[in-house]
Amino acid sequence: MDTLVCFHCHGAGTSFVHINARPQCYWTWLRCDTCDGTGTVSQARQTAWEEGRQRRTRRLAAQLSQREMAARLGTTPQLYSRMEQGLEPWPDDILAAFAALEG
Repeated sequence: MDTLVCFHCHGAGTSFVHINARPQCYWTWLRCDTCDGTGTVSQARQTAWEEGRQRRTRRLAAQLSQREMAARLGTTPQLYSRMEQGLEPWPDDILAAFAALEG
């Protein structure tokens, strides 16, 4: 399987993140969730992420929130978010609805 450098942590395996833990917020290093700390991702994962970024760009150009787009596509905002992040595959019916929206 071909692997690529993780697009989120850039191969470090960790990310510097902000933790919102009231009453104290702080910054810390955490294992990268995208690559599970390995610093690499599969070609399929990279492609899914790139496709999600393209759809996100088109959604933002149309001035739609994730919630609004999910409603138009007949899915939940949570699932739509995961698909846009490349974490879930795009089902054929959602792809068809997306194509119909773009006209």
